[in-house]
Amino acid sequence: MVALYSRWVTQDVNCPLCHQTPETIQHIFCECSCVAAVWSDFAGFPFANGVNKFTSWMAGLVTNGNTDTVLQVLAKCWCIWRGRNEVVWNSKPWLPMSIKMEASLFYYEWQVLVTSTNNIQSITPPLILQPSCPQGVLKIYVDATVFNDSDVGYFGMVFLDSMEFLLLPKMEVFAA
Repeated sequence: MVALYSRWVTQDVNCPLCHQTPETIQHIFCECSCVAAVWSDFAGFPFANGVNKFTSWMAGLVTNGNTDTVLQVLAKCWCIWRGRNEVVWNSKPWLPMSIKMEASLFYYEWQVLVTSTNNIQSITPPLILQPSCPQGVLKIYVDATVFNDSDVGYFGMVFLDSMEFLLLPKMEVFAA
């Protein structure tokens, strides 16, 4: 929410889960008391004392971590973010045990995909070495929202080239 606020999107900057601290990446994934239960069974989580920086830890994990740990962390982060969005955009309750269970299901599904991909890698090059899309193709990500209590909506777009480099971010306000 802090990032949206800095882009002139008027929204409460406090964490939508604990309502006590401005929402940052560090806070929503590591420091929020409401998220602690999601990480409670993960022995490799180094943020109990709030000393480490989440983005640095995540980059190191993805670069140097074992696949199993990376999949567990990505599943938890994905489900935390989805659960957070359900709270913000759909007024759903924050249910850490449900989020934890959903993360476990994603982890097991992704583990099966990685295992089946690893069996194929002896025949073909690893998929992660191939470009995510052909040269000269743009990826465009679009997201939008309209608030129930007003006639104002927002949309944003991000344009990436085939190498995943940011070309252009765009955000606009519109009347619903």
